[in-house]
Amino acid sequence: MFPGYELGETTQRIADGIFKKIKDYRFGIQFASFYMPGNFVPQVRMMKTGAEDIELARQFGMPYVVLHNPRPFDTTTLNYNWQLWETDAFSIYTTSTSGIDKNSAKQAVDAVLNFLAKQGIIEYRGYEGYISRVVESQNFIDVRALHAGFFEQCAGAGEKVEKGQLLAIISDPYTAEVLQEIRAPIPGIVAFAHNETLAYQNTAVYKLIPEEDEI
Repeated sequence: MFPGYELGETTQRIADGIFKKIKDYRFGIQFASFYMPGNFVPQVRMMKTGAEDIELARQFGMPYVVLHNPRPFDTTTLNYNWQLWETDAFSIYTTSTSGIDKNSAKQAVDAVLNFLAKQGIIEYRGYEGYISRVVESQNFIDVRALHAGFFEQCAGAGEKVEKGQLLAIISDPYTAEVLQEIRAPIPGIVAFAHNETLAYQNTAVYKLIPEEDEI
């Protein structure tokens, strides 16, 4: 609902009230969730608005910097509107957004503290992190379930996989018959892995980063 509208419906008024307080900051950092249930490779994500700063994003020291081409509904997100109002905006994604992952959470907090230290905002000396690889989200390869059923994960987020490698098994809930062996269509890195017991037909259960996709 960002940037909001003070005379609009409830959520528009809430967004307007929040955005008026935060739109004039130089940096904007949010810990973001995702609409799909699963595990993610830790990343800092930016919208491609023409105002994105890749080198600044690399200073978080996260494994990946992901550039995302805005879709129509992305234009109402906080990250997108922050950038339009000349704030350097970053969304931090940890491994899990539906549960507590202490190691991944610590990595995200360290990334933010290191970033702030590099900008001279705070004094902090911690784990320097990674030399971030920059990738385009539009180049991620979706791997979909052809059948609904029990989902057994065989490769997790962040793993390097080879073409043809077994990623997951889908079984019939009633007969235990294997309905599908999901295999990697390309060599690459697992950016996202579905982690729930059930998978639905035609759902993207994996997203792969191709080996050659780097900026």
